[in-house]
Amino acid sequence: MLAIIYLTLSIYTGTILVRTFLPKLGLEGAPENADLFPRRLIVLPASFTVGVIFSGWITYLAAYVFRASGRPLFYGTLLSMIILALIGGGTLWRRRKRPPEARAPEILKTYRPVLIFMAAVSLFIIWLMTYTFFVRDGKFQMGYTIFSDFAVHTALIRSFSFGANFPTSFPHFPDGTIRYHFMFQFFTGVLEYLGMRMDIALNFMSAAGLISCSVLLYIFASLLTSQRAVGLLTVVFFFFRSSFSGLRYVYENAPYQSAGSFIRFILNTSSFIGKTSGEEAWGLWNINVYANQRHFALGISLLLITLIAMLPYVQKMLAALSVSPPPLSDAPPSGPSSGFRMQARAFIASKDAWLCDRVGSAVFLGVLIGGAAFFNGACVIAVLSILAVLAVFSKHRLNFLIIAVIAYALSTLEASFFAPGVEIAKLSLRFGFISPDKSPAGVARYIIELTGVCLFVAVLALSLRPKKYAPFFFAFAVPFVITFSLSLTPDVTVNHKYLMISLALLNIFTACGVWFLASHQWQKRWLGIGAKILAAVLFSLMVFTGVIDLMSERNLNGIGRSASMPVHSQYQDWLIQNTKPNDIFLTYWDSLSEIFFAGRFEFNGWPYYAWSAGYATDLRGAAAKAMYAAGSPDELRRLTRENNIAYIVINPDVINNVEWPVNEQNIADTFPLVYSDEEVRLSVYQVIEQD
Repeated sequence: MLAIIYLTLSIYTGTILVRTFLPKLGLEGAPENADLFPRRLIVLPASFTVGVIFSGWITYLAAYVFRASGRPLFYGTLLSMIILALIGGGTLWRRRKRPPEARAPEILKTYRPVLIFMAAVSLFIIWLMTYTFFVRDGKFQMGYTIFSDFAVHTALIRSFSFGANFPTSFPHFPDGTIRYHFMFQFFTGVLEYLGMRMDIALNFMSAAGLISCSVLLYIFASLLTSQRAVGLLTVVFFFFRSSFSGLRYVYENAPYQSAGSFIRFILNTSSFIGKTSGEEAWGLWNINVYANQRHFALGISLLLITLIAMLPYVQKMLAALSVSPPPLSDAPPSGPSSGFRMQARAFIASKDAWLCDRVGSAVFLGVLIGGAAFFNGACVIAVLSILAVLAVFSKHRLNFLIIAVIAYALSTLEASFFAPGVEIAKLSLRFGFISPDKSPAGVARYIIELTGVCLFVAVLALSLRPKKYAPFFFAFAVPFVITFSLSLTPDVTVNHKYLMISLALLNIFTACGVWFLASHQWQKRWLGIGAKILAAVLFSLMVFTGVIDLMSERNLNGIGRSASMPVHSQYQDWLIQNTKPNDIFLTYWDSLSEIFFAGRFEFNGWPYYAWSAGYATDLRGAAAKAMYAAGSPDELRRLTRENNIAYIVINPDVINNVEWPVNEQNIADTFPLVYSDEEVRLSVYQVIEQD
């Protein structure tokens, strides 16, 4: 109940902030008679996104203030709920006489196709989240395609809901800093702390974030093109990726005895397909990303809110330059400027080309984007890089500068707070991304294999309306360029987020091209039939690989195809009741473990997670190996003291690891045994310093 109250207060606070600082969000950028979506359809996802970021920070900062109390989340949630309630209550009082909005039946009648489509998308998203993470037989079940990253998500969530991770450290590499964007997991941990079981809390947050992302993507695409159908197609292409991998997969497994055998073959696919790289077998490009990296969609939602808010500025500049005819029509341009001199003046010398018109909105967006740096840093970088290009083709460019300066300042402040003295993002040139062949021709082949027909169709749509769409096309392509040229982390694979963001936006033009072929009134009947057939073929090519990916997702997860962890166990209960929240355990590499599920830390958790975030895992591994192999009590005490170890764990993973020799007798002679389970060969020794 408390978790629901907290969520309600958070979302309503988001509504207040959106209506106050972005009062025209979604109301500009399309013809008044377009009837693209109801106002409420944008307010709710925007309110969820803004509310989670805003209330998440209020709660975190309040808890941080009480970090020494022993109950930081108790005081943090109490104080934040009081603040949110005061904001909501005061707003309700001021708006008590506001006229009612349009009634639900009227909205349903006007926008029935859009609402039915979004309802179907929402059901699909809920299925995806609950199918890959659920509770059965007293255990958390994490599907095979997502359990690896869930080792990070669940460890972070439990470090707050069952622990007291203030100041915040990375549970897999506790060193007093956090370089991983953790605020989404913190918010989920708050919900669990307030009584919502972890799977329900995480599935709700994940589903709500991805639903919000889908709705906002539809709204932005339809605003940009003034076409409902383009918005709907863009959402379809968002979930079902374009790639030639599907055709290759079908070709390499031919022939098929019948149409039925072909359908059964597709339905029974039980591995992620693709030959572009070994990473494609991880499900790195498809819908599994949204099931695996649950925080990603919230970041994309913020990016889309920003683009929707800034869209009118670009459109006003394009209109002033006489380059903005109504999309997909032969109507003449509206409001043309006359002559090159007037165009140059509108572009450079006019006041409205530079001066800020809505300071409050710009400051709010800057704070919001900056505040999202530890919700999802990749999305912050993506939105700022896109805005940098759009600003060139916009009115009121100072708005963009204010947003960028505030967002950068806040991001830098957060980085210095959570990881003082650490360079979190280290920029380096990395041409070719993860293409096996780094030559220009090899990278080009890699891109074509990976993206299929989407870029070809997007360029086709751009050629139809180059002056209208070119600024957006080049802006949306910036994260794509970042993917194949730069790296900000040791693991360049994480650049796939920039690639997915870029393709999600470029697919607006792909959808535009497909819809143009399907709906345009061709002068000759045979040409029209051919265009519609071509549109159907292109649509099929766009979604075919994604359909196979969906079958893989279904067949690789679910009951009996998952990693599990007990909801409750004697070991977890002992850990929670007898150890301190910030105690550090010496173990062999763990991804999922009951230590993490009890909200505690491991000195040397699974190295990949920490390494990809820039931690010195080699040094940590060498220190762990030295402690296990220590030859005397004095050496063991010295090493455990230097590394702040509270407990040493001996289990089959430790014993059977031939690369790390274990001197268990020395550990038993030096420290007392405080917990054991002979059935699973588990022993825990407490590190006690002697005077």
